Amino acid sequence: MLRYRKMDWTIESFPQRGYSRLGLRGAFSRSELVTAYSEVISRPLWGLENRLLVDDRQMDVDTMRTPDVDAVSIKMISLEKAFESSKIAFFAPDDEHFGLCRQFQSALYCRLPAEIGVFRDEELATGWLLDGTEQKA
Repeated sequence: MLRYRKMDWTIESFPQRGYSRLGLRGAFSRSELVTAYSEVISRPLWGLENRLLVDDRQMDVDTMRTPDVDAVSIKMISLEKAFESSKIAFFAPDDEHFGLCRQFQSALYCRLPAEIGVFRDEELATGWLLDGTEQKA
């Protein structure tokens, strides 16, 4: 696992493909994670795309626990208008990240008006995000 002092992220937009990519890295922080999601939905293209690929494989989640997942989920639910009719694909290739993303997916299920998928393969995640093809991760 990579170790960083502070959580950081990049947001890339792919308007020709209709989605954004949020790359998370560094030491997990509840407030920083909420800020990252807030930055995504405040971007001008968000209203046009409403599709997000989240790559957290470079985020150090050693200190992340279920209460952290719940706290971030509650904050995202408070932003539900911005996530209306959106699709979020989590790319989490290793067991630790995959498990945490599944917890996040479960916490948001039926509480956020978005489709959420968790995948171990980035191509499958992007394919599901773009054309809705249900594929096993």
